[in-house]
Order: sequence, then C-alpha cells, then structure tokens
Amino acid sequence: PAAITALILSVTLPLWFTSLPPLIDLLTHMARYRVQIDLAHDPALQRNWDFHWAVIGNLGVDLLVWPLAKLIGLERAVWWIVTAIPPLFAWGLIRSARTVHGRIPGIALAALPFVLAHPFQFGFVNFWLGCALAFHAYAFWPGSAGRRHWLIFVPVGLAIWTCHAFAWGVLGVLVGSWELAEALRRR
Repeated sequence: PAAITALILSVTLPLWFTSLPPLIDLLTHMARYRVQIDLAHDPALQRNWDFHWAVIGNLGVDLLVWPLAKLIGLERAVWWIVTAIPPLFAWGLIRSARTVHGRIPGIALAALPFVLAHPFQFGFVNFWLGCALAFHAYAFWPGSAGRRHWLIFVPVGLAIWTCHAFAWGVLGVLVGSWELAEALRRR
C-alpha cells in the first residue's frame, strides 16, 4: 500500500513547483470565483458583473472554493483543490480496478499518468473532479449489487451530476458496463 500511495501522490509532482496549476481554462474559472466571492463587497465588480447561484451540472470546484477561499485566499484554495483532483482520480482508478479484478492489475498502474490528460490540462476541473468521484462511486457498485444500492446511488449520482453533468454520464457508462457484463455472465 505504501508504494501505491506514493504512485498516487506522484501524479501531483508537476504541480508542486507552480503557484497556480498552469491549466488553460483555470484562469477563467478563477475570474468567476473572484466575482462569486467578492461581488457583494466590491463596487467595481458590481458595476460590471452580476452573479446568481443556480443548480446546474457544473459546480464541483465552485462549491469547494467558496468556503476554502475565505480561509486561505482564492489562489491557495484553487491550488489545493486542483492539486487534489489528480490523486483523487488516481485513487478512484485503483479502487475500481481492485473491485473489478480483485487485485490491482498492471494496466491500472499504467493508467495513472492519464489523470493528467487533456481534460485536466485544459482546466476542465469540474468535469475532472466529477470523473474522479464517479470512479470512486463505481468502486462501490459491484459490492452493493442486490442491496438496494439505489438508496446510496441516487444522492451520490446527484452529487456527481452537481460536479459536472458529463461526469454523471461517465458514472452511467461505468455502471451500465458492469451491469451489462453481469447480465451476459448470467446467460
């Protein structure tokens, strides 16, 4: 487990040397975070911007930044949250692989660098956070089969949808694939 933990944490190595993760769309996210956090107290922002919360499937990091930025500042909050996404995703991949195969296959370890893939590099942080959570949720699915897992997965699915609607779709593909494979095995 220590070697796996070290591998999972190693995916954050490129981010240790930056004050902000150099992700293409991240600065536009941060501009929105700044407006959402400071609008009520900043007349200059009030002249040019408006902000209203709405329930949409694209709020993952927004909801995390709000309280954390008040404690440690916006830039540090964004750095910590965004830096936590790749290891969270890597851990979800490992958990899912262990659940499905009963062990951690080598191909799962080979997939770990891909947690820094294009969606992350482009700064689609809500989507990538939702996908990370989708893999964690999927790791619970096979063990909860036949145990009214919908009681757990309705709120879990809603939380993942709140992070990002397409991440919820990823969860649907993962769970649907498992269920299809199980149905074929039973035949």
